[in-house]
Amino acid sequence: NHMERLIDGYESQQNRFNAPGEKLIGYTIDGQIVAVCGLNIEPENESFARIRRLYVLPNYRKQCIGSELVKHLINHATTSFLGVNVNIGRLPIDEFYQKLGFSRSETCNKYSHLLKF
Repeated sequence: NHMERLIDGYESQQNRFNAPGEKLIGYTIDGQIVAVCGLNIEPENESFARIRRLYVLPNYRKQCIGSELVKHLINHATTSFLGVNVNIGRLPIDEFYQKLGFSRSETCNKYSHLLKF
């Protein structure tokens, strides 16, 4: 579902991760893309960015690839934003983002985790 939404957004030009400060990155092994992750401007507060479309192929999970991608985007975001948020929905990845320095947000229904710089 994440990859379909990424492709649909790109093809429809709704989200190409190309606004100032935004970025879309991938991780390759032996020439194959095994993971992707993007950074968008947060629509509710343009001083913040949002991690979006993090996806790692099942055979490559638990190898720190997702962490590397998110860390890269956090570093990139420090030059343009006051922080980064993410909305994990019902995915069981709360601990993943907390290990990366994000705090769980109980007060905002637009995102689940926040990392202020």
